[in-house]
Amino acid sequence: MKYNPASVIMQTGEEVYYNRHRYTNPSSSLTGIQSYQPLFQNGVYSQDLGNYLTPRGRVIPVTPTTIGARYGFTAFDDFAILPDSVRYFDTRSPFTSLDYVQGSKGQQRIYVTHSRNITSRWNMTALIRRMGSRKLLGAVNTTDRQAGNWSFGLSSRYYSKNARYQLLGQVISMSHLHYDQGGIVPGIADSTNNDLYDYNLSTVGLKGVTTTEKRVTGRIYQQYSIRKDSSIQVFNQLDIVSRSNNFGDPSPRRNAAFYPAIYNDSNSTVDKVTYLQSDFKLGVKGMNSFLFYSLYYKARYYKYDLPNSTVLAKEGLNTIAGGELIGKIYKSWYAGVSTEWSASTSEYVIEGSLIHKLLEVRYRQMQYTPTFQEQLYDGNHIRWNNQFNFIDLQQLTAVLKLRYKSISISPSAKWMQYKNYVYMDQFAHPAQFNNDLDVWSSNLHVAVNKRLWIFENTFQYNFTSDENILRVPETINQTRLLLQGYLFKKATFMQIGVDVFFRSAWVGNRYMPVTQQYYLGNAASPFNQLESYALFDVFLNMQVKTARFFVKMAYINQGLGSNGYMVTPYYSGMTRTFEFGVNWQFFD
Repeated sequence: MKYNPASVIMQTGEEVYYNRHRYTNPSSSLTGIQSYQPLFQNGVYSQDLGNYLTPRGRVIPVTPTTIGARYGFTAFDDFAILPDSVRYFDTRSPFTSLDYVQGSKGQQRIYVTHSRNITSRWNMTALIRRMGSRKLLGAVNTTDRQAGNWSFGLSSRYYSKNARYQLLGQVISMSHLHYDQGGIVPGIADSTNNDLYDYNLSTVGLKGVTTTEKRVTGRIYQQYSIRKDSSIQVFNQLDIVSRSNNFGDPSPRRNAAFYPAIYNDSNSTVDKVTYLQSDFKLGVKGMNSFLFYSLYYKARYYKYDLPNSTVLAKEGLNTIAGGELIGKIYKSWYAGVSTEWSASTSEYVIEGSLIHKLLEVRYRQMQYTPTFQEQLYDGNHIRWNNQFNFIDLQQLTAVLKLRYKSISISPSAKWMQYKNYVYMDQFAHPAQFNNDLDVWSSNLHVAVNKRLWIFENTFQYNFTSDENILRVPETINQTRLLLQGYLFKKATFMQIGVDVFFRSAWVGNRYMPVTQQYYLGNAASPFNQLESYALFDVFLNMQVKTARFFVKMAYINQGLGSNGYMVTPYYSGMTRTFEFGVNWQFFD
């Protein structure tokens, strides 16, 4: 028997929870394989430090997915395997996926996934990820490391013969190491960002400084159908998270000009933060042809600790009750409502939705506490202990999905209004804005998919009501145009094209390595005023059976008008690079 992607099916935990009999197969699509480190994805723009694996920060605020205790360190989330993103396999034959990417400036990515069924109803999947990058700024030699990442994961799925009982499990670990440089130090003669594109010859603000993050997450989910028709099901889920973030400098006096202060030890900095969280969720749910419902109780234990500080740890228990209803109201129209409320903290969230194949509208209102990091930090160079109020949020999103033959058009808009918004001020400290803050973000996505060519364009417009609190680039645009077709009697499928990314000028957020946070830059400084830029990447993608390849020349327009661009104040973006990659899938 010949196996192929159709012999391997996958589901997310969310799809199992909602009893969606929707399965996906390992991707065999060639389109987009060359985009392995985008800063603009699914309408979300992030900034980093101009190199692969450097800390990232969302420019538009990200709404919390739940109420209750939250850690706060998110700079390396994009390089971690998040529990909700794990896919659970069911395979007819052993499945292996090998993914390798190499860039001429030292970017490297290796992903290996292996999955096989132990029995017809029990699967085990293992994965390993290794990523690395080399320094672009102030490197002493070509092998100087910028960052490194190791991730390991195990996941499993089991279901009974009649599928009334299902078990999902996963364990994931990540270790991320980043060599902090503090950005470019302008010379006496430097007056604008155009004077800072010296790359390896640049002088940087920090030497010998590292940031590390380690995390281990585990999840066990179970559900059992009391009735055969799934109208009454009981479920429980246990999540455990253990994380630690460290900032180390073996010689603070050498880097004293960079730090706001040196409080405790001028000979060595070892700032450490640890976090432990355990969630247990128990409930009942069910569905029929027109309704899905759920009711649950959740208990969350947390402990936020600074072991190298005399400040006492924050430890406690959140109790949360929640529920959800999703129903068919008319033909292909669906409406839903969900809520969570915490008796221990008085936090709450209410969300309503109206869904159609052409339209999706969602409204969310919530009251939640700031993260632990925003409330308390005590290090050798920065410290605070804040008593912030609840943050109140109203959010409205709308997406229109139009399609005519090979043309699809999807305008969308998001409005958020914050009360007591918490942000990082110009001193890299958390502050609370007690007035209303409005944030608008609208997107227009257009795609034309023909047999011989594909065109895609996403345009985004952003606006905030107070740029002294939150700054965003006004416009972002991403375009892809490619030609495609078969070669060698259809033995090879090939695409050749160009990706173009544009970001308008703005006063960019600066980065503080000590706390791994982006913060407001001083608008008066010319080095915080980031000019608009456009990146042109040309690529060639090929597919031969189950192997996919790409070669790409990124930032091919370097030197045409400018020798560089700034993604973050004092951090220049990636120079012109040659990149190649291969993804090979095996089904036996």
